Parts: sequence; C-alpha cells; structure tokens
Amino acid sequence: MPESVSVVDRVGGQDAEVRERRLGFGRHPVAVSDDGFAVTFLEELVGGGARVGVAMYTPGGAGLGLWRSATAPLDADPVVAAVPGGFVVAMSQLDVDVDSDGLGISLIRLDAAGTPVGSPVAANQTMAFGQHSPEILWDGASVVVGWEDDSMTASWDRRVCARAFTADLAPLESEQCAPVAGVNQSEVVLAATSHGVASAWREETLDDASIEVRYAGFEWTLLLDAFPPTGETAALVELDATHLLVAYTDGWGYQMAVVVDSGGGQTEPMLLNADQPRFEPTVAKTEDGVYLGWRESIQLDDVVTRKAAWDGWSLAWVGDPIAIPNPNMMCAGDQNRASLTSEAFFPTGALVAVWNDRNPGQAGPEHGDVLLSVMPTPIVRPLVQ
Repeated sequence: MPESVSVVDRVGGQDAEVRERRLGFGRHPVAVSDDGFAVTFLEELVGGGARVGVAMYTPGGAGLGLWRSATAPLDADPVVAAVPGGFVVAMSQLDVDVDSDGLGISLIRLDAAGTPVGSPVAANQTMAFGQHSPEILWDGASVVVGWEDDSMTASWDRRVCARAFTADLAPLESEQCAPVAGVNQSEVVLAATSHGVASAWREETLDDASIEVRYAGFEWTLLLDAFPPTGETAALVELDATHLLVAYTDGWGYQMAVVVDSGGGQTEPMLLNADQPRFEPTVAKTEDGVYLGWRESIQLDDVVTRKAAWDGWSLAWVGDPIAIPNPNMMCAGDQNRASLTSEAFFPTGALVAVWNDRNPGQAGPEHGDVLLSVMPTPIVRPLVQ
C-alpha cells in the first residue's frame, strides 16, 4: 500500500509581529464542519501583549480566512466549535463589556470566512472573581460551553459550569454549575454523544485525585494512583451509540483508558503503554477506526498516534504508533499539545491534527508555532520519520 500523503501547514502564516504562536489548553482548538475546519490559537507579540487567532480551511486544508482579536490575556486558552454557517470561538478575556470582574468567558461568532457576526457574548452569568479554561462544542442543536469558576472563595473550592446557546449565541438556559471539592482541578472536557453532551474533569484534593465522568445520566469516579502533571485533561469520544471511551493520564505518564456505557457500566481501567511515559491524550474516530494520540518523551517531545479497533466489547491496537508530523523535517525539535479530530471529506475519513511545534530550525515565529496536518485514513507511513 503506498504511503499516505498529508497536507501540512503552519497555522496563521508568517507574521513579523508574532514572537510565539501556541495552542491553548482546551480540548477543542480545532473544529470541523461540512465545509471545512477552523483552528484557534494564541499569539504572543514581539512588542508585548497577545491576541487570539482563528484560521479557516477547506476540508482538504487550503486556507480560507483568518481572524484575530485586538488583544487577549496570555491564559486566553481559546477553543472553537463549528456551527451552521461558521464558527464560535470561546476564550478567557479581560473585558469589562464581557465580565466586570476578572476573567470571563467571551463567545465570538464568525462566519465561514472569519468575519465577526454581532458582538461578543458572555457565557458566564456569575461575574465575581475569575471564570476561565473554556471548552466548547456544537451538539447538533446548540452550542454548549463549559468553564471553570473561581467564585467560591469561602470554601476555596471551585465549580465546573456549562451553558447552552443557539448558533447565534442567544442563551437557551442559565449557567449550570456544580461545586468541585479540592485545591486543584483540570479543565472540563465535553463530547457530543447519542445521549447528550458527556463531560469529564480532573478533581484533586490534598490526598487524592480522580477523573469525574458524566454520560447518559450516570456518574463515574475514576480514581488515580498518583497525581498527573498540571494541565493533563481527559479525552472523550463516542465509540458507538452506547459506549464512551475515556482516555487519561495516571501519575507520571501512565496512559489509561476506560469504556463506560449508557447503562451505567464500565470496563476495568486499561493500561495503554508499557514502555515510554505518555502525556496529553487525545482521541478521534473515523470510518477507519479509533485513533489515540499522545505526547511522549524519549530524547525530545514527540506527538504520536496509533489506531485501535472497537468491536463492541473491547479495544485492540491495529498496527504500530505513527509520528503525527510528516514529512521528516517536521519531526525535528519538540512537539506537544496535539489535538485530533475527524472529518468525512475522504472515502474513509481523515484526521485533522494540530500541535505546538518547538523546532527553531523551521520558518515561523522565533519561539514556537502551531502546525496542522490533514491525514486521510488509514494512515500509511513509518513510525520513525
């Protein structure tokens, strides 16, 4: 079988004003529609300050348009959802028109070419203290936004919140928030499923940590043996109409997976790696199979994916791990924060991957750039690039 041909691009292009370009920590920095996809990122500027950008592409990866905010905080952590006729960006923002006290969650509607539609909308109704770490998706009927809330100062706990909007950002409900005991939590993660929106987040106290999962009206607490690094979030994907895959990091680099079902059951936790530590899990499903991705560190940080097959009862690896960057020169230096999503543009689908590139030998911003690759599946190329 001939080697797969990938489309590779540097998101945002060359810009002398940009010192560093990188992805946020949210689960959805890339979103796919029937007409293409969009990637959102943060740019630190040479003269100081930062801004958020969104780049629009055709399904095959040809550039369509580019939008940039006037300004943004360094922890804007932008995420994006595809909606009919365009995209919605969610970002943490210091803007008195959005949130009168600290960071708030700003929603911005863009058309398919990247032109803003209307004014920014605040996702959060609670304005006290900070609301940050946004997450977003389109569930087929509404835009669902999630975030972390710091307003519970009396107990020093936090809350995870969500709220639904129309595609034009009219609110469909009040914010829905749940207190989360602990001193440190990871960002909430959302996934569209046949049973509504599934969610997960990491909860930590001084003594233990867990991944909290909500799906089909059931709740699971997946206990961790040790504390993962800061910023590690779970990855979710619906395997079929009754099963949800949860991939996560336990301790220092143990990649785990659990399958939960719409009847409230779950598999035993599965250890996915037996050699090198793995971090930053990501997962997507195409017609060809389920693709898990991660960052691993041997000599440098590399982003890797591997295909798995789901037979309705269990997951089984298919083939070897494959380096996400391609061609060879894209594997030099460090890469991290890979995010996978799928599109149906090709006969058996394709993966759209984005990641941070820290290769100083490549043309781009001095201190890092964001790369993307459109990879028709099945992916056929060597592990070692």
